Amino acid sequence: MFRIATLLLLVPHLARCQQEVSTASDYGRVREILHEFYSQAAKAYGHDYDPDAVQEDVTKVKCEENNEVCANKKYWGDLFENDIVLTLPQAENLLDENSGRRGKRQAQPTADSFWRTLLVPYFFGFQDLTWQNLIRSALRHVESETCIRFSENGPGPDKLMYIRGSGCWSNVGRIGGTQQVSIGYGCDAMGIVAHETLHALGLWHEQSRTDRDSHIFINPSAIIRGTEGNFQKRTPQTSDNMNQPYDLGSVMHYSPKSFTNNYNTPTISTRDSRFQHTIGQREAVSFKDAKMINLRYCDRVCTRKLNCKNGGYTDPNNCGKCKCPAGYGGTYCDQVQRTSCGGEILASSYQTSLVSGNVYAGTHCVWRIRSPAGQKLELDVQKVNFVCRETCSSYVEIKYGINKETVGARLCCEQQKTKILAENGEVIIIFKGETGLQPGYLGFELKYRYYGSATTTTPQPTTTTVATTT
Repeated sequence: MFRIATLLLLVPHLARCQQEVSTASDYGRVREILHEFYSQAAKAYGHDYDPDAVQEDVTKVKCEENNEVCANKKYWGDLFENDIVLTLPQAENLLDENSGRRGKRQAQPTADSFWRTLLVPYFFGFQDLTWQNLIRSALRHVESETCIRFSENGPGPDKLMYIRGSGCWSNVGRIGGTQQVSIGYGCDAMGIVAHETLHALGLWHEQSRTDRDSHIFINPSAIIRGTEGNFQKRTPQTSDNMNQPYDLGSVMHYSPKSFTNNYNTPTISTRDSRFQHTIGQREAVSFKDAKMINLRYCDRVCTRKLNCKNGGYTDPNNCGKCKCPAGYGGTYCDQVQRTSCGGEILASSYQTSLVSGNVYAGTHCVWRIRSPAGQKLELDVQKVNFVCRETCSSYVEIKYGINKETVGARLCCEQQKTKILAENGEVIIIFKGETGLQPGYLGFELKYRYYGSATTTTPQPTTTTVATTT
């Protein structure tokens, strides 16, 4: 017997407000499918599925992260992947996928799940000015990164209703009519609001991508028994990656200890261990997150496409320039991003030091280190002194892969001293201090050089570059 009363409490007025889940019987069927889905996933790991026992285990495990997984502990079994309210077609499609059956429906997201205009009306279902301003701030942030615009109390048949429900959750894509986005207690972070809003615009979770195993490991022994279904991968039948790279710094990515049965053990580990403290950020929409939205909705905004470099693309908010990955700037993303500190550095074949200086609240510096003739670069990170968090909020971020579109490795803990061999002759270094950071942290120190065919005949003295971060 399924907990219809609990679900209707979890999603206030859902039967009245959503066309796809317009009756208790429809929602009951979605809940029934979720039960079957989680049961199948548990059996695949050799476990039985008892929702009450799972709920008890989920509730008692410590959870200290500021994200939707911790906020939704009491409701996890009523949602898909912890914060998604499925429509009945979506639930049936996912069950077919998990069972190995070929679905008869179109791949998700379907054309019907896209918003029909670039102007998305929204209104509030809860009257609290501080809470409303947080949501407004998050929506302005999404607007700054995409061509989507949000119209408070605007007209239109399809709209978002932000409520102070139980936990944080949303539908994926437009479902027609008024659909709710819950920003409940424990969800009061701009990144969480952006996360749920991007769900509503059509994005799924990053760690459920078909190619995730090339970037992360899932540790089955660390997952709370019965919650394994939250770590299932999607297929092209139910998702669309739009040929964009996997982004460990996506605001849509699970945190390292999501659904862990022991808070000292991660359920998700990055294949490159230097990215372990990058995953799970709820600070801001990543470049790749915004690009997914802009490719889907905004491709026709600019009639002339610019020849953008380093993964940039014509900015739908300013067609005369490119929208650049973090660390890059200029009209065509071929220059280093302008900040009050940092700049261009040309590497030599002998080691040179880069010392950040102390990190303060609001610090933001960007360096681009290049080799003179495309030789590969070597970095030796010798000191890292920031607030050490499960997901870094103050950090030195190093983009050392060939692809500079995605978020780099964010280092914030002492044990992250490391040697890096870059994949090409260009590295981006981003030095960031979170808002409200208390003084006293020393930042980072690293040494860099190029290696390869070019050599120097006369050894040169080591020099030091110091950032101005006051």
